Amino acid sequence: MDDLRMRNDKKALKTMSSHSASNESILLSLKVMKINRKGKAQQRAILVTSRKIFNLMPDNFSKCNRCIELAQLHHLSISPGAQEFALHVTHEYDYRFKTPKFDQIVKVLRGAYMNATSNELEVQEVGDVDSLARNMMTKASVKNSGGGGGKAAP
Repeated sequence: MDDLRMRNDKKALKTMSSHSASNESILLSLKVMKINRKGKAQQRAILVTSRKIFNLMPDNFSKCNRCIELAQLHHLSISPGAQEFALHVTHEYDYRFKTPKFDQIVKVLRGAYMNATSNELEVQEVGDVDSLARNMMTKASVKNSGGGGGKAAP
């Protein structure tokens, strides 16, 4: 499901290489809306490889805003009615996204997590976006907790 054709994109491949992911398989790439801590939507490209999740700028795949090791995922929260999901990252801040293809992303992430860690990725369904937003660990809250915030390792 490489919607953005990153397999053949030199900038995306260079970004993967700079994050030690050049030997990884691209499992998914598509445009999503990242929801920031103030609730504002920002367009991003998400790239999922066999071991990592990349948050890239949608118009420049060489600009990587964040790279998360799949093994660092603690769990996912989903709000199906709102087509939103959140990546909860162990000892780091979380990420909230919106896309009509959220169910496909969740399926790919579950499979990739299982392959990378030999464990099932927990997926928690929340009722609405307010519940999703309330359960987010922000960059500021991680910083205020001394950098060791976030969820404990499973």
